[in-house]
Amino acid sequence: DAAPCQDLALTAWAFAALAVRNVPLINVLSHASQQRITQFNPQNLSNTAWALASLKVVDRPMLAAVANQAVSMVGEFDPQNFANTTWAFAKLGVANPTLLAAVSAAAIGRMESFKPQELANIAWSCATLMVLDDTLMDAVAKGALQTFEEFDPQNLANMLWSWAALVVHNKPLLTALSQKALQTINEFTLQELANTSWACATLPEHNAPLLHAGSIRAMAILPGELQRALHESKRGPQSAQLFLVGICGLAWSCSQVFLAEVERCVCVRVCL
Repeated sequence: DAAPCQDLALTAWAFAALAVRNVPLINVLSHASQQRITQFNPQNLSNTAWALASLKVVDRPMLAAVANQAVSMVGEFDPQNFANTTWAFAKLGVANPTLLAAVSAAAIGRMESFKPQELANIAWSCATLMVLDDTLMDAVAKGALQTFEEFDPQNLANMLWSWAALVVHNKPLLTALSQKALQTINEFTLQELANTSWACATLPEHNAPLLHAGSIRAMAILPGELQRALHESKRGPQSAQLFLVGICGLAWSCSQVFLAEVERCVCVRVCL
């Protein structure tokens, strides 16, 4: 009962990192944490939110307490605190406009200190919750343009997907991200390929070279991905579901770009 705040947050974090979902323990930690929430520092708050999201626990009273405390001390957050907290709420599908507004106001002027994953998490969170904050997205874009060479495939895929989902067309950023993705396409997983391909097909200017390269990469890894999905399906259906979602996403993206090209050719012939 007298557990310090850090112990509560780190215990939740540890079980989440091990993917151990112990509901009685989570309930005890939640109750104790809510009683001490005003004593939580930014790291405790972000660790707790991250743990709930990683374990897929939608504990609304606990999340509300985290959000209220985070708003009161958002000026003390570092980039990782911003990114992990917003990611957690988005991952759980819990929109908290007050929290997001506070994060936006505090983070906008500090984007130059954000790492690629932190920038990608902020963008992904906004897109997942369908919150279009033009000022925040412009700041994220500015930070990303300075660091896009350091982006890994997951960061690239999430950033491209986020801009497409929010229907935000930032040509300099999208060009830079697409070029980097094209250079590293052979490192992409099936899910990353699916997200990138969907973005290519959804954005106003279809990126056919990137989509083509993604298709070749997908064909190369499909047999291995299928075997892995079948093997892991013995422990649960999630891997097989992700595999099917990835395949469907790739197929839809390719069809959209193909149809757009057919339409363009027909228009050219009609004009001639």
